Amino acid sequence: MHIALVKIENNRLVKAQVMNSKFERNLGETMTIEGVSMKIACIGEKSEVYDFVNELIRYQNRITRIENKIREIKERNEYFNSLSEEERQEELAFAKKIKDLLLLK
Repeated sequence: MHIALVKIENNRLVKAQVMNSKFERNLGETMTIEGVSMKIACIGEKSEVYDFVNELIRYQNRITRIENKIREIKERNEYFNSLSEEERQEELAFAKKIKDLLLLK
């Protein structure tokens, strides 16, 4: 029987580990591995447990990418809003030139 152990802090997957267990385990049971307290999130065959952990990691990465995009957009908006009208027009003109150059390739 294989188990997936996960450590989640602040709604984020911090650590995931798959291991073979000789003993009967229950979902949600807490285990301490190398001084790190983790909960059992999945019990099953080796391939099922690895699929589960991979899906968790993909989901966490998707959330992180979305959060990063939101942060970048907010930073860009804050920068753009801090500019004077003349500086905004210069930035827009520069961006248009870059766009035109990229479209020529």
